[in-house]
Amino acid sequence: MGIDKPAGTGDDDAWASDKDLYDLDVWMARHSKPIAGGAVTWSLPPDNVVRDGGHLAELISMLEAGGLGVAQRGSRWAKAVHIAGDGEPAAYIVEVHVGEATDFSQRVFRGLRSSDYPQRPVGAGRFHDVEVFDATTSASIVWSFLHVGLPVGYISRRLDEV
Repeated sequence: MGIDKPAGTGDDDAWASDKDLYDLDVWMARHSKPIAGGAVTWSLPPDNVVRDGGHLAELISMLEAGGLGVAQRGSRWAKAVHIAGDGEPAAYIVEVHVGEATDFSQRVFRGLRSSDYPQRPVGAGRFHDVEVFDATTSASIVWSFLHVGLPVGYISRRLDEV
């Protein structure tokens, strides 16, 4: 899905201010209709029905270091990956997929526009702070994505662009 940009704005996303994008995000969240789908299931154990966002946060928090779990509702799915090493505080990344054949997995991060994603750091750091979440925030993002879309203040970026 793309947004038509006003003529002469170039390839960047500077055609709208951060406030404009935030206001649009809020408006869309208020006016979004739930996405059809049915029950949310979790991959561990397979087809485990998720009661609510709190239950999903519990399931995500049980992932071991390096582990991942997938929540699915209809054709949409989201993956939480425990990225912290042994002895480090739990930390997760979230990737989403709308379930269309032409879709590509997308990494979720805090921001209003795709250009808010910082340049990949040089050195040991694999992830930016804007894409790392705790289990509760990860569950909130996943639950929202599966039901209406990403929460206000979050955006996704194709994994081949990360």
